[in-house]
Parts: sequence; structure tokens; C-alpha cells
Amino acid sequence: MKKLIIAIAATLFAAGSYAQAPKAGMGDCEAKAVSKSGKPLAGAAKSAFVKKCMQGGAGPQVMPKPMPPKPGMMPKPMPDVKPMPKPEMKPMPKPGPTAGPTAQQNRMKVCAGQGKGKKGDDYKMFMKKCLSSK
Repeated sequence: MKKLIIAIAATLFAAGSYAQAPKAGMGDCEAKAVSKSGKPLAGAAKSAFVKKCMQGGAGPQVMPKPMPPKPGMMPKPMPDVKPMPKPEMKPMPKPGPTAGPTAQQNRMKVCAGQGKGKKGDDYKMFMKKCLSSK
């Protein structure tokens, strides 16, 4: 009796999973329903894709092989070209001692010191006259 009940339960289990098999395939097709930009399809486009997929028409698409070039269209071979010699790498010279401020920099310091009390346009006019006089 136990064997009969186990056999019936196993048969019902197998029949139930067999009945759900097409739905699982439909889920695969729905998962594949994606546009070229990567967004999921919706509406009529999705239903048309799923219908085509279920019939076996929409699978992984295979790209066609590229056509070989025509004999007249073949690129010409490159002439014998000698490789360029590598440039010599010389170390960068170390900077020498700096010579100190230039005459213009000295003049800026003197004029800025003389125009300390002035502000705004007065300061600009003073600096312009001070720097232009030699």
C-alpha cells in the first residue's frame, strides 16, 4: 500500500512539473525581452518578442561573417621602413642659485611701500605713476 501511495505521489509530482515547463520557458523569453539600449521591453513590443521567442525564432543572434575584400581593394604593402632611433635621454640640469629679485620686482616693493595709505582707485593711479616713472 505504501508503495502505491509513493508511486501515485511521484507521478503527480512529475505531471505537475511537466505542466509548468512551458511557463518556465516563457519566463526565459520575458527575461530576454530587452531593447537595444538595454531597457526592458513593454506592451506590444514585449508580447511580440515573447511570442517569437516561444516559437524558437528569437534566440542568441549570430552576426554574419564579414565578406573578404575584393582583389582590387586590397591595401598596398608598406615599403620597407627603418624604425626611428630612440632619442637619448639626458638628465635635467639642476637649477642654479637664483639671482634675486629683478629691477621690476624691486620697484614694485618700493612703490607698494609708499602707497600704503591709499585705497581703491587712488592706489591704482599712484602705482601706475610710480611704476611708469624711472
